[in-house]
Amino acid sequence: YYGEHVGGPAAVAERRWFEIAWWGEGIADAIDYVNEHAAPSARVHKRCVAPSHLTWLRADLWAREAHDPARADWVIVYQPSTGTCQLPPLATLVHRVEVQGAALVDVYYVDRGANDARQ
Repeated sequence: YYGEHVGGPAAVAERRWFEIAWWGEGIADAIDYVNEHAAPSARVHKRCVAPSHLTWLRADLWAREAHDPARADWVIVYQPSTGTCQLPPLATLVHRVEVQGAALVDVYYVDRGANDARQ
């Protein structure tokens, strides 16, 4: 259902016709990004990822998971085209994993005025 006859993955995601990702496609790249860029003991909201068992964060990040996105420093969103994940007002898209124009996973950084943890 991602074929040219429906406009490819980008059109399918834009129109929310079908699920774009299902088996965890792109999650490893997004998790690697967070593991590389997050400050020690940052709070990561990963409840917008299903299957959640694929979110293998660094040990210091795992221990401080943010169950509420409003309290997160980072938010990982799987299948962002569904629009079901609530983002904090200060969230900025910093990394996207996509296929043929369709976003599979988005990573947001929440700048709370502290030193930029992405550096």
